Amino acid sequence: MIGINPGTRSLGIAVMKENILVDWGVKDFKEEWSDKKGSKIISTLETYIKRYNITAIAIKRFHSSRTSDGLEHINREIYQLAKRLNIKYYPFSIEELKRFCGTKDRS
Repeated sequence: MIGINPGTRSLGIAVMKENILVDWGVKDFKEEWSDKKGSKIISTLETYIKRYNITAIAIKRFHSSRTSDGLEHINREIYQLAKRLNIKYYPFSIEELKRFCGTKDRS
């Protein structure tokens, strides 16, 4: 599974195999938003998917007040990538992830 925290300037990625974290990091995309930049972000994800033979994507779902046209474009493209590669796609909110993992807010 690959976990994705999508963004138009950076992309958080975590790869899990058999419940073990095998790769993680943040990929930066500093240039101004463009279709070329969007394609570069999707290409980066596709490289990870192929390298690790990913069968599922877990992606952070943003609140509608905290999004942009570019971010919505990236999210649609990631969904289309999952469909094209026949990969399961699971959008989640931070609250849902906390409930699933059994973590408590420590604020």
